[in-house]
Amino acid sequence: MEARLLSDVPHTEDWQGKAVESARDDFFAEAFRLSPHPIGITELETGLCLEVNDACLDIYGFRRDEVIGKTTLMLGIWPDPHDRARLIDRLKTEGSVRNLEVSMRMKNGELRQFLISTDLITLRGKPCLLTIGNDITERKRIEEALRRTHDELEQRVRQRTADLERINAAMRDSEERFRLFVEHAPAAIAMFDREMRYLAASRRWMEDYRLAGDLIGRSHYDVLPEIPVRWKEVHRRGLTGEVLSADEDPFVRHDGSVQWITWDVRPWYSGRDVGGIVVVTEDVTARVEAKNALHEREERSDQVIRLANFGIFDHDHRTGKVYWSPAMREIYGVGPDEPASLEGYIRLIHPEDRDAIVAAIKQAQDPASDDLFSVEHRVLRHDGGIRWVSFRSWTLFDHDGPERRPTRTLGAMIDITKRKHAEEALKMSERRFASFMDNLHGFAWIKDVQGRYLYINRLFEESLIQGLDWKEKTARELWPEEIAEQYELSDKKVRENKAPLHEVAPFVRDGEIRHALVSKFPIVDHKGTPVLLGGVAVDITERKQAEEALHRNQLELHQQQVQLEELTSKLLKAQEHERQRIARDLHDDVSQRLAALVLEVASLERHPSTEPVELAHALGPLREQLEQLSDDVHTLAYRLHPSLLEHAGLRPAVEDHVHQVSRRTGLPIHLKILDVPNAVPLDQATCLFRVMQESVQNVVKHAEATAVAVQLRGSSKGVGLSVIDNGKGFDLQDLRAHQQGLGLSSMEERLRQLHGFFRIHSQPSHGTKVCAWVPCEMEVT
Repeated sequence: MEARLLSDVPHTEDWQGKAVESARDDFFAEAFRLSPHPIGITELETGLCLEVNDACLDIYGFRRDEVIGKTTLMLGIWPDPHDRARLIDRLKTEGSVRNLEVSMRMKNGELRQFLISTDLITLRGKPCLLTIGNDITERKRIEEALRRTHDELEQRVRQRTADLERINAAMRDSEERFRLFVEHAPAAIAMFDREMRYLAASRRWMEDYRLAGDLIGRSHYDVLPEIPVRWKEVHRRGLTGEVLSADEDPFVRHDGSVQWITWDVRPWYSGRDVGGIVVVTEDVTARVEAKNALHEREERSDQVIRLANFGIFDHDHRTGKVYWSPAMREIYGVGPDEPASLEGYIRLIHPEDRDAIVAAIKQAQDPASDDLFSVEHRVLRHDGGIRWVSFRSWTLFDHDGPERRPTRTLGAMIDITKRKHAEEALKMSERRFASFMDNLHGFAWIKDVQGRYLYINRLFEESLIQGLDWKEKTARELWPEEIAEQYELSDKKVRENKAPLHEVAPFVRDGEIRHALVSKFPIVDHKGTPVLLGGVAVDITERKQAEEALHRNQLELHQQQVQLEELTSKLLKAQEHERQRIARDLHDDVSQRLAALVLEVASLERHPSTEPVELAHALGPLREQLEQLSDDVHTLAYRLHPSLLEHAGLRPAVEDHVHQVSRRTGLPIHLKILDVPNAVPLDQATCLFRVMQESVQNVVKHAEATAVAVQLRGSSKGVGLSVIDNGKGFDLQDLRAHQQGLGLSSMEERLRQLHGFFRIHSQPSHGTKVCAWVPCEMEVT
């Protein structure tokens, strides 16, 4: 393989740089080729094999032409293609992977275990993987075998010891046969004389201790000068007749490596004397290393279990034995003296959960089902307390197939009571929140900082969204642009100021623009940074309309108050003018006429006539003047208060007044009275009479009319009046018409006090129509 394939560094013009780079690449290529570990280079994205070393081809069983240009998936070396995808994801995240344990498929279909280390490199401008593997299949098998055969090895050692005892007895009879046996024995055996010179050594001994050549007659301590002092002491004691043994004894070799040895030392006899010793050993280095690794893993697992407070459950289906760890006993409230059993575990399950758990256990032990079992259930402790437990188990079977039987169930559990309580509290809090929000008489929502809706309450959804897909939508996706812009501006203020905002904002409901009183506020994290935006709003459209109506009514009330003040002032002035007029009429007319009559009567008194005819002639003019004076006083009194209205009622009073005005002015007045009650209350009758009187008086004084129509009409609810003329009319908007006197204002004020109404319809040159109505509930005649 050319070294340049493994380098993507640009060439330099400097020949010394080229030389260094070439030497480095050559060294790398040679190391790549000669490495005893499988090494390969593949493209990152496609998995295309660019180069592999000989060790890789030897282990996987492929030829080079079968590999180069093919992808790893095409070669089928990944039992699960997802394993490579996960490796790629991890590389992209971490940059490199070290000692990842994976399973690989050989060309012949065999699965082997590897520890692989992978780095990202660049080759020809493409990202590639440089992967180095270490075949640990045998080690894994040894580890697995050690777990299963520890007891078997113990038995084998004892058996070998017994065999050696029998061999010693046979050797006493035949040393030659013993040496032959030793040489070809499958165990590591050596026979020494009293000077610790080799008499015999098995081939296994030579292999285990990496010895070569003829050992017979040579000193054991010369052959293996690193023999520790403690072993020399063992040899000495063996030569005295002791039988000694040790298991997994470390032996440090001259190169610093350590061999773990299980040994047995026994004396052999020549007659009755000890002739030397026989040493039987077994190199258990692989077993010890595997056991130490297993012990380290178990210790780490125990530490994790203790830190996580996991409880452990172990059920051996073959023996029926059940193990509960102390943590499990504490979780389930079981004392250390209570025997562990599957039935006891089931009894501790809460009655409401028990049937489901028993069914799940049976299913996990079914050969046709998944051997993993995970469930959460309640525990009813002996003290009456209830705890929540998360339980997960794994059932092992004796072999594959439908007839397989469970052999062991391993389980782990953890107390999740606090988590369950927290979950229930959270659910309750969420239910309270949802209930409160859904029954809130207003709109409520939560947005993220990008303005996307994450939550809305029921009134919001039913009234404003109406079936639209609102989740994670912004205001611009739901509302008109001008409204959405206003929402975004206020949201921005809340985020930037980190403070609540209160405003009146528009919104759309059923196609109508309405207004709401809105409160927006930030929802912050532990650092005080806004992460969400919340808001509540209340529809105040009707309230705003009511406020506007109230404002208008207040303005109208103010205007009416001003008018009332003006009317009061006019009334006071009118009263004073009326008093002055009455006083003037009485003084200038009635008083003068009475004075003249007094003078005439005084003249008659001074010059009385003796003739009746003369006296009658003199009294005639006096009588006529007195009659005229009486009529004038009666008219004055009638204008102030028509007594006919009080004694005869509204209808006769109106008829009399219309007749008097028509007779006095010559103006034709058409009177029509329909369904007017006989007994109209005096206040209502006076009000209508004064309106009729004032209206007719205005027609006479201002209208220049040639015809007038007066109509009274009664009903079950009240009495109405209309006065219509064909005069010149006037402009209702001309305030001067209202300022000519008390007429219109006084009529309107009279009716307002009695809860009636007053209307005027008039246009210049089109006459005038005055309408009035007062409530009056009584029978209509």
